[in-house]
Amino acid sequence: MSAKRKGRPTSLSDSAASPEEKRSCRENSNSEARSEMTETLSHVVEDLSKKMDTVLSKLKKLDNIESILDNLFKDVSNIKDTVANLDKDIKDLKEKVKKPTKR
Repeated sequence: MSAKRKGRPTSLSDSAASPEEKRSCRENSNSEARSEMTETLSHVVEDLSKKMDTVLSKLKKLDNIESILDNLFKDVSNIKDTVANLDKDIKDLKEKVKKPTKR
């Protein structure tokens, strides 16, 4: 053994394994890590998709509520206009009643 290797402990698996076996072991480990990461990302995407569907559903409900409120505001505006016209008509009638009619 060289001077560099004296200080390093060697395990049986390291000394018994060929470079190809070591490479294969590393590749398998990397493959497992990628598989776990892919599975985790898949779950994250699935959860995010569910949350986005919920958000979109709530936004659609808000759009419906906005439409209902717009119609309600239009109806109230029409009622105000009608009341204003009735007030004007009443005022005109009162003025006619106060004035004597000429014959």
